[in-house]
Amino acid sequence: MSLIYSNHPPLKTASETYHSAFTDLLEKSDSIKIASGYISSDALIDLKSIVEANGGPHVELNIGMHYFEGLSKQQAEAVHDLDKMLRSMDLGGIYFVVTFPFHGKIISFKSKGDVIGGLVGSSNLTNIVDGRVSRQYEVDYRLPDGDLQELDSFIEKLNKTTTRAFEEIDVKVVESKNTLLDEQYGVSKTDDQLTKSVQANPDFEYEFRIPLKTDDATRSNLNTFNGKGRENKQGFVMPRSWYEVELIVPKNITTQPGYPQSDKHGDGGVINVITDDGWSFSCKVSGDFSKNLRSDNDLKILGKWLKGRLEHAGALKAGELCSQETLDKYGRSDFTLAKLKDQDLWYLDFGVDES
Repeated sequence: MSLIYSNHPPLKTASETYHSAFTDLLEKSDSIKIASGYISSDALIDLKSIVEANGGPHVELNIGMHYFEGLSKQQAEAVHDLDKMLRSMDLGGIYFVVTFPFHGKIISFKSKGDVIGGLVGSSNLTNIVDGRVSRQYEVDYRLPDGDLQELDSFIEKLNKTTTRAFEEIDVKVVESKNTLLDEQYGVSKTDDQLTKSVQANPDFEYEFRIPLKTDDATRSNLNTFNGKGRENKQGFVMPRSWYEVELIVPKNITTQPGYPQSDKHGDGGVINVITDDGWSFSCKVSGDFSKNLRSDNDLKILGKWLKGRLEHAGALKAGELCSQETLDKYGRSDFTLAKLKDQDLWYLDFGVDES
């Protein structure tokens, strides 16, 4: 029984995170019922990976708002893939509330028929993702034993009286840009004039082309998600997030004059970046010869920027390995990392010629 806070500075507390509470209960469960107003593609991809890696739990997911507001292309693909996998394994399915917009955020956890935990609060399903931090500050509650059965019964009634299975309905897909970094903690939109100024007058002090490794890196670089997940003593596996990315940059690039460097211990050197599509965040270099390049604090930020572009262009489907074919379809196998002259700022360009 406890309150759960987002813990963004300066309002830090000693509470557990939503992700840690969700994971603790999930590892003990053989069945979960979820009712969430909104979902995100990365949350559904991670949930699919968890079920595949562990052969469970049984998942009933009720989505409350998207029948009325629509799904992005990325969300629609993630819903389809998770629902198909759950039904093929006889481990549940996805349902949409169609009677009215449902904005609640509740999860019930069961083991051997008994309700063992519940979460209620302001966090949508998005916050189950490991390390994902929204700029919004959320407050949630881990229910005491006395309220657990009531919560489980409510979700069951919601499912039976207000929803229809995803496979029975058509949910509109709305046109959208790459929105994966919206509301991501540590990421902000850049000033449009700054981005346009850099693009119109690319005055760089240093410029490097960072190659994207794929076919020879099926468990690293763009495919870091495919590496070994975390396994607890009971054998429950928590896979790595699909959007995690940590690039290994060749020594012949990192030893060139001007390339950002880690310190003598191989620890991270942090740089501030802006992107060609208008985002701002921090990256870091680390390791021997400053070979590792990633987003600072959260591996998924750089991953969402790169993979989101590939997804939006139709070159990559969420949850799949990135290959050379993926990059060929997108039209580019590297991105530009350039230091703006007389500024403590770097520019990332992953644009392609659409002519």
